[in-house]
Amino acid sequence: MKREQLEMFINGRVDAWNKWRQKQPRVNVDFRGARFETQINFPRGNLVGANFAKVGLPGANLASADLTDTILEETDFDRNAGMPGAIFTRANMKKSILVEALLRFADFTEADISGAILIGATMEQAILTRATLWRANLNGAKLKATILEGANLKEAVLFGADFEKARLVGANFEKASLKYARFS
Repeated sequence: MKREQLEMFINGRVDAWNKWRQKQPRVNVDFRGARFETQINFPRGNLVGANFAKVGLPGANLASADLTDTILEETDFDRNAGMPGAIFTRANMKKSILVEALLRFADFTEADISGAILIGATMEQAILTRATLWRANLNGAKLKATILEGANLKEAVLFGADFEKARLVGANFEKASLKYARFS
């Protein structure tokens, strides 16, 4: 990835970025270890397969962005990141920090979110089918009407999480902390 593409990302030039990605789908997009001091505003961006491992993205706006197969391991979104409708299919989000993130309608199908910190996250109507949330911290998370079919929440911390109307068929809650969690 060249400096020009990095500037497109930093400056939120989503249309130009998406056109470039359409022409260059195999280019390795690697932000590994970067620290963005300002909020990244990149809604509807094509970030498929990008590497954001150990990146600081405070309060990022990635609404409806496509992050399929993206590496977000240990990525720090700090607080209040906005990613409603984003696609995280098969993303590696191990140990990411998503405190109070807005993740309504996001698709985490088969994503690995093990050990992530999602305290107070709003994940209403999100899709977490076959997602791995082993040892994830979802204290106070809002998971109303979320699809968690076949999800692995083994040893997850779900203190006060709201699962009202969530679809939980085949979800694994083995040794999960469910104190004050709401299911109805």
